[in-house]
Amino acid sequence: MCRDVIGGYLVEIHDADENAFLEQHARAAYSNFWIGLSDREREGVWKWMTSHTPLSGGFRDWARGEPNSLYGDEDCASIYIENYSHWVDAPCDAAKFHYICEKSLW
Repeated sequence: MCRDVIGGYLVEIHDADENAFLEQHARAAYSNFWIGLSDREREGVWKWMTSHTPLSGGFRDWARGEPNSLYGDEDCASIYIENYSHWVDAPCDAAKFHYICEKSLW
């Protein structure tokens, strides 16, 4: 997806300012967006997919009760506008999400 389009990857969010910027754009577009966070390798251990940095101890913005694997295998994270633009876990093949991509300038 992101690699094919811009040669980049799904966005990693590391602080509240970056998160607020992305949430604002998600609300303006009235769309849900995948971010580069997953627990595919080990259930319950969330890591950024590009840097493989664990989420533990870092910035997070999960919606209340998330992540919850409510619909079974929910291994990917998104900014979900129907839940006040907080993060939720969802099945990685959910078609109702768009992508937020980033690319290094270096």
